[in-house]
Formats: sequence, C-alpha cells, structure tokens
Amino acid sequence: MSALKSSDGFLQRCPDIPIIESSNTWWIAKVKSRQEKAFAVNLIEKNIEFYLPCYTHSAQRTDCKSTRKSIVPLFPSYVPFALSGEPWFLLQSARVSTIIPVKAQARFKRQLNQIYLINERKLHVQPDTGVQYECGDVVELIDGPLNGLTGRIVNCKGNNYLLVDVDGLGGAIVTIDKNSVVKSKPAC
Repeated sequence: MSALKSSDGFLQRCPDIPIIESSNTWWIAKVKSRQEKAFAVNLIEKNIEFYLPCYTHSAQRTDCKSTRKSIVPLFPSYVPFALSGEPWFLLQSARVSTIIPVKAQARFKRQLNQIYLINERKLHVQPDTGVQYECGDVVELIDGPLNGLTGRIVNCKGNNYLLVDVDGLGGAIVTIDKNSVVKSKPAC
C-alpha cells in the first residue's frame, strides 16, 4: 500500500494503515483556522498517529477567470489523532484550541476508516455542505471499489450521493450509482 498523500504531496495519514487497524485511542484536536496541515506536520515530528483527509477544492478566480485548485482538509479545524496515552501535552501548541475525547471508539474508527478507503481509492470526495437532507435510506454498497461501505443516500442538485458520517467531525459525500447499493440496517 503506498503512502496516502494528497496531490500536493502532503501526507494525510501516518502511519499508512487502515484506521480500523489502529490500536491507539482516538481523539480530535480542534485547531485554529488554517492550521490543520501545520499541526499534522507537528504530529509527524512527534511520531503521533493521525489522519487528516483532504480534497481538491476548485474556485474560479474573479480577476482572470482561471481556476485555482487547492488541497484543503475535509473537516476544517479538526484533526483526528491517536495515542496510547493522554494527549493533554498537545495543548501546549499554539495551533490547538481544545482536544475532544472520542467516546465511541469502535464506531469512530469504522466511520473514519470509510473516509480513508474513499481517499485511498482516489475517488472524488467533497465535504457535506451542511444542507439539511430529508432522512434517507441507510445503504450498503454491493458493487465497485467501495463494496461494503455503508452510509445514507442523499440527493443534491439532482445527483445521488452516499453520505458517510463521522461522529464529532461531520460528513463527506461521494458520487455513487444507486444501482450498486442495497438497504442496510443502521450501525450502532
């Protein structure tokens, strides 16, 4: 398995193993605005496990109408990390405003691992816009590169997406073919 890096070469996962295989306790660092990548570099220097999923954000420039692409965190201001001990020493960093404990470790790891699998397979992902969706069906993908992942079907601008939620962080949506899913029971 190659290192999970964004297209700008930034290391998104350290170590590069599925989150589900992590034996450490997961926490979420709430960092100051635009400090996610710098904090991740600090974690690499301290040899601390983390996952900072990113996506390519495209915006049209107003001055010359060209498109500017940026690699930005999927969950702005939040960096999930894992330690075998207590994380409070990280509050000494000027980048961190608070540390949030993750109560449901198994569920959090399973949910974050789904985002990891989407990114690892280089599928287009984007943040959930926070738009209130009607309650959708919980589904499991039965075909394609995301076989076995679960989420909710949402409809945005006439297209079907799979919404993958991560407790404490938010959600991400990925384009799917609705014919490749079956109804599933919600996970605890």
